[in-house]
Formats: sequence, structure tokens, C-alpha cells
Amino acid sequence: MPIQKQCKQCQKEFVVTDDDLAFYKKISPEFGGKKFEIPAPTLCPDCRMMRRMLWRNERNLYKRKCSLCQKEIVTLYSPDKQFNVLCQSCFWSDKNDSADSAMDYDESKTFFEQFAELQKQAPRIALLSKNSENSEFTNHAGDNKDCYLTFIVFNCENVLYSRKIFNSKDVIDCSFIFSSERLNNCFWVKNGYNCSHSIFCDDTSDCHYCVDLKGCRNCFLSSNLRNKEYYFRNQPLGKEEYGLKVSGLLNGSHKTALALEEEFKTVRREAIYKHLQIINCENSIGDYLDSCKNCFQCYSSNNVENLRYCFEADNSGRGIGCKDCMDSFGFGGCELNYEIQAQAYGYHNIVNNFSYDMGESMYVDNCHNSQNCFGCIGIKGKEYCILNKQYSKSDYEELVPKIIEKMITDEEWGEFFPISMSPFGYNETVASVYFPKKKEEAANLGAKWRDNGYTLKYDGSFYEPKDNITDYKNSEKEQQNILSGVLECDKSGKPYKITPQELSLYIKLNIPIPRKHYEVRLAGRMSTMNKMKLHHRQCMCEELGHSHEGKCKNEFETTYAPGQPEKIFCEECYQKSVI
Repeated sequence: MPIQKQCKQCQKEFVVTDDDLAFYKKISPEFGGKKFEIPAPTLCPDCRMMRRMLWRNERNLYKRKCSLCQKEIVTLYSPDKQFNVLCQSCFWSDKNDSADSAMDYDESKTFFEQFAELQKQAPRIALLSKNSENSEFTNHAGDNKDCYLTFIVFNCENVLYSRKIFNSKDVIDCSFIFSSERLNNCFWVKNGYNCSHSIFCDDTSDCHYCVDLKGCRNCFLSSNLRNKEYYFRNQPLGKEEYGLKVSGLLNGSHKTALALEEEFKTVRREAIYKHLQIINCENSIGDYLDSCKNCFQCYSSNNVENLRYCFEADNSGRGIGCKDCMDSFGFGGCELNYEIQAQAYGYHNIVNNFSYDMGESMYVDNCHNSQNCFGCIGIKGKEYCILNKQYSKSDYEELVPKIIEKMITDEEWGEFFPISMSPFGYNETVASVYFPKKKEEAANLGAKWRDNGYTLKYDGSFYEPKDNITDYKNSEKEQQNILSGVLECDKSGKPYKITPQELSLYIKLNIPIPRKHYEVRLAGRMSTMNKMKLHHRQCMCEELGHSHEGKCKNEFETTYAPGQPEKIFCEECYQKSVI
């Protein structure tokens, strides 16, 4: 029977469904013939998601010294954090032995108390970027080449200032991009080529300032098109006439780009949006889903099955989807996982944070290529470890049940790591994006706060970029001027620089120099995405010729909140409205 509960954090009522309870029973580990069942959660789904996100600093990077080799490194951990942070080379080398921080289990203390002690001494990797070349400034990344300040990026080349990019090349200032090339300022594009300033587009090429295009070529300032070519402001043109119009607008000029961005706001406002962005899905509830089956309250996921309360689940670049997971965030290639934050390729894990290639492990953090581990931090290539101490298989299977029994008594079993133990300040984490809070509100939850931003101070003069990228294309002198200069963000006032790789891509794609800091540009793109919350609304369609008189009476769940300016249609009206 479903259980009605009150969240102990926000006090809201929530329901633990029969399907939830069945999953807890399925995932619960067994030792010596005894099953240690995962209890019903004490927090509502939103508070559980926020707690996981509080352990994820994706893109706030700092400089500090590697604890082992003492070289200056770029890392997720600010210099004031008292952790044993290692550079990539040292972490994966034989010089780093997690056994040096091993602890004996003390039954007189709670498990989380001992885990907090282990946090202070166990090794942790500065950034997580596996099998990559010239991609030091990436995190949650793997199998990349020449990528810079890009996060959640796999199998990519020459991708800059972006988030969640898969199997793509020559991409800058984009988010949620799949199997694409030569993109600029795009959001949620799949199989795109040579496109810019476009959102919700699939199988498109040479399309700019567009919304919701499928199978289109050479379209400009248009929306809701299917398999069209040479459309300008949603009107068909001849090839030659289209080329003349567009060539005068895609001219590499910053002033022209600003005018187009203003007109694009009108295109976005007047476009028709389906109530949910769900494609090729079966029996799934959520939004931004592609090729999903039997997923409940899931968001921003693709190629997954039997997931519940999950966010950003995918195949992580190896073509392996996720199956039978619950209460997890930022994961790929996983099966039978519960309460996971940032994991790629794991099987039957319970409460794992920032750990890749793990199996049959519980309550681990920053662990890799290991299995049958409990309460470990920073281990790699290990098996049968508890609090980083090596055990035999039989001793491991004897001690773990005792720890779980004590955790049940202390009401820790089944709960994700406490908010207070997160290595990061609330304002450093992804939680601050999806669940924004003030410092006092975060403190009331037990969260830390980063007061020192550790940004470099600059009080010199600023370089004023040339209006047109062609001014740099054939002038080595102008290239040197901008590469040696410091620019000022016209919104935040933050100083920033243009890198040689970045300038080369701007020239290649004929993009004017940006006048905003990359963090401001990213925040603008992420604001395009709706919150992970469903609202009950009525279809807004009032078009003639549809199967209704006056306003459509169909109702639905949508992530578009009441009061948002977009036109939200039901499935039937949406399909009749696209061209």
C-alpha cells in the first residue's frame, strides 16, 4: 500500500508509491541470507534531489597545489578546503595508495561520523576527466580532445564553454547537444550541423535563430517547421533570394548579432511549444525525455528504462543506457542504482557520489574501478574495502551487515550523505541553479557557503573588441591585440580573456567576439530550461480549423509554469500547428 509521508525538511506531504516500495525491496542488499531493506525516504523527491545536487560542484574551478606532487593544479576544491586533493597524474599513479587513509570501523560512533573523519584524509581527484587530450579544464568528462571549460562532455573535440555535450565537434556556448558539429549558442540540438542560436532542433543544418525544427535545412528566424528548406521568418523563399538575405545578416558583426537576438526573442515568444518535450518515449512522465521507457518523474534523460525521480540520465558516450535506477542525478550506463550523484557505468550501487565504474558498492565517494566497497573515499581498483581498509571477502561480508544494523539504529541507512558533509558551499553547487537559496536559507539546511570567490582582481584597462570578426580574420596584429587584452563583461562587469583556441573557432564559424563572460552566457542558456516541476494547465490553442470551437479544452501536465509567455499546446493541437 502507498505510504503518505511528511518531508522532514520542507514539511510538504508526499506519497511513497507501491512502485517505489517495490524498487526499495529490489535494490536492498543481502548478506548471509538476510535482506537489509531500504526504508521509505524521509525527504520528498525535491528535497532528495537538492541534497544530491549539494554534493556537485560542476564548474567552479580554483587553483591550489596537489597534495602529493605540490604542483599547482586546477580543481573543484577551493584552497580553504582541508582535503587531500591530487592532480590527475598523482591520483591515478601508484604513488597514491588509498590504504594510507584506512580506518578501522568503530561501533561506538555513527557511520556518518566516521565517514566525515575519512573525508579529511582520503585522496580525492582534483577534476574528473578520463582518457582525454588537452582537456584539463573539463569535469565529468571522458574521451575528449581539445575541450575547454566544458562540463559533462564525452567523445568530443574542440568544444568550449558548454555543458552536456556528447559526440560532437567544433561547438561553443551550447548546452544539451548530441552528435552535432559547428554549433554556436544552441540549446537542445540533436544531429545538427552549422547552426547557431537555435533550440529544440533535430536533424538540422545551416539553421539560425530557430525554434523547434525537425529535418530542416537553410532556415532563418523560423519556428515549428518540418522537413523544410530555405525558410526566412517562416516564409519559403527561392534559394538565391534566401542566400542574399541571410548573407547580409550572418556577417560576423556584433551589432547585427544584437539586432538578431532581439528579433529572436519575438520568434521564441510566438513559437508554439508542445506541453512536454518527450520524443520516442513509452509510459514516461517528466520532461526533456528522448527514447525512454517506464520512467516516472524523470527529466533531461535519454535512452533509459525503468527510472524513477531521476535527472540527467544518459548513455555517457559509450552507447550504454540506464536501467532500473531511482533517485539519481548525472549518471550514465548504470543499472540497479539508488541515491547516486555523478556516476558512469555502475551496477547495484547504493549511495554513491562522484564515482565511476563501480559495482556492488555502498556509501562511497570519489571512488573508481572498484566493487564490493563500503564507506570508502578515493579508492581505485579495489575490492572488499570498508573505510578504505582492505578485508577478505568473508570478513567484509561479516562486518558490513553489522555496520548496516548500526546505521538502521542511528536512522542513517538508506539516506544519502548529509547536507552538512558536502565538500562545497551551497552557492558553488548545482543545487543553487535548480533550487536557488540565500545564504541564511542554506545555513538553515546545514549547508556551507563560499564567501571568497578566489577570482583574480583586475584594475587595469580593458580591451574593446572590434565589431566584426573579419577584423581579426586576416590581421595577425589584431589577433595579438585581443589575445593579450582583457575584456569586460557588459552585464556582470567580470573581466575575461579570449584564448587562441577560442578566437580560432570564432573565425572558423564567423562568430563575433562575445561581450559577456562565459558564466553569464551559460546562465542565460540554462534559464531556457524549465524547472523540474509539473503544472496542471489547459491547452492555449484557439486556432480555427482544429477539432474544437474557441479555446481547446484539453488539459495536461507541463513544466511550463502558469504565467510564462510561451504558447503551450496539447499534443493534438501542436501536431496540427507545425508546418
